[in-house]
Amino acid sequence: MSGFAKISCLFFFFLLVGIHSRASEKGSPFRVLFYNVENLFYPSDDSLSLDDDFTPKGNRFWTFRRYNDKIIRLGKVILSSGRGDAPDLVGLCEIENRRVLEELIQKTSLRIFNYRILHKESPDKRGIDVALLYRADRFYPLKYKLHRVEGEGWSTREILEVCGIAKDKDTISVFVNHWPSRYSGVLETRDKRVAAANVLAAAVDSITFASPQRKIVICGDFNDEPGDKSLRILIDGRPLKNLSKEWKSGTIKHQGQWSIFDQFIVSKYMKGQAKIFSVPFLLEPDEKFMGRRPCRTYIGFRYHGGFSDHLPVVAGFYF
Repeated sequence: MSGFAKISCLFFFFLLVGIHSRASEKGSPFRVLFYNVENLFYPSDDSLSLDDDFTPKGNRFWTFRRYNDKIIRLGKVILSSGRGDAPDLVGLCEIENRRVLEELIQKTSLRIFNYRILHKESPDKRGIDVALLYRADRFYPLKYKLHRVEGEGWSTREILEVCGIAKDKDTISVFVNHWPSRYSGVLETRDKRVAAANVLAAAVDSITFASPQRKIVICGDFNDEPGDKSLRILIDGRPLKNLSKEWKSGTIKHQGQWSIFDQFIVSKYMKGQAKIFSVPFLLEPDEKFMGRRPCRTYIGFRYHGGFSDHLPVVAGFYF
C-alpha cells in the first residue's frame, strides 16, 4: 500500500471514529437512578431523632467501620449502574443527614463525577430523609422545594421537588419520594400512602397547568405496587405513565414475595425506559424461600454486611 493510501485509510478511520463519538454523545440518554439505601445512618446519636439503634452502642452496634464499608459499597452500586459512567441524577431515600451524602460523594469512587447535593431535614421521627444528587456538568438546578405529607397525628418524609435544566437544553421537574411504610399493616396504612399520592398529584397538576409540556420524572419507594390505589390516584387523568408496571420481577422481597415498590413515573410523551438494576453482586441465595433475594445490610438486628434490602432502579431518557 502506498504512503498516500495509508494516509487516506488513517484519515477515513479517524473520521469514522469522530462521527461515531459525536453520534454517541448526541444519542446518550439522560440517566436517573433511584435507590432506597436501607438505613444509611451516621454512627453518632442525634438527640432530635430516634436513631439510637444505629450507633456503636445501640442494638445494631452500628460502628464507623460498618458505616464506612456501606458507603464504599453504595458508591460501587451507583457507579456500576452506568457501567463506569455515573448517573446524571441519583435519588436516594433512607439517608439520615447531609453528612452521609457528603461522604458518599467524596469518599467513594463517585468523587471524580462532580456531584452536588439537594437535601433538607424531614419531619420523620427516625430522622431518615430523601435527597437528590446531581452531576453539576449535566444538570443545573433552578429551584427546589419540599412538599409536606401529614395527617391527623402523623407526618412522614416530605416529597422533594427539583426543577432544573438537563443536558443544557431541557427543563425537567424531578420528584423524589419515600411514602409511608406498610409496617403496621397494608390496609391500616393505606390512607397514609393515599395522602402522599394526593400531595404529589397536586404538585404535578400545578406544573402541568403552568407548563403543559414540562418533562416530569417521578421516582421513589412508594411502598405500594403500580396497580395499588395510591398509584392509580396519581396516574389516572394525568399526562403520566408508569414505566415500572410491566416489570416481571420486584425491587424488594418479603416472606418469599417480590414487590415492585421502587418505581419510575414520567410524562406520557417522554422517550425512555426504566429497569431494575439486579446485577449478581446485589443478590444472594434465599435459603428459606428459594430463589434469590437482595443482599441487605441487616437481617433483623443481625449485621449481614450487604448493600440494601431494596434493589436500585435506573432509567434513561432521550431529549
